[in-house]
Amino acid sequence: MMYYDRRIDASLLAQIAAGGPLHWLIDFVRDDEVARLDFRKALGARSHGSIQVYMGRTSPLEMQWRTGEQVKLVADAEYVGPPPVSSAPYGWRNSPSLNQQSART
Repeated sequence: MMYYDRRIDASLLAQIAAGGPLHWLIDFVRDDEVARLDFRKALGARSHGSIQVYMGRTSPLEMQWRTGEQVKLVADAEYVGPPPVSSAPYGWRNSPSLNQQSART
């Protein structure tokens, strides 16, 4: 059985708490039925903890906490840059801006 350390530093947790600069992530996952946040801590890049955004079983974005209270954004290569409209993931498919663009063409 695999075990992941789900603890994160209190200073990273403060970033997503109410009033923190990353609190928008909480609203994002609340508004999308397939989105969720997972916490991880491990040796190496995750030694201070990280927050991973999941869309279903895929993690397109991870925020790794660094020394000096900095966040490093790590994205899977599949998600670097804007996706083609036809492959926009999940709830983004139905965003008003995408629907307006397709209605114009």
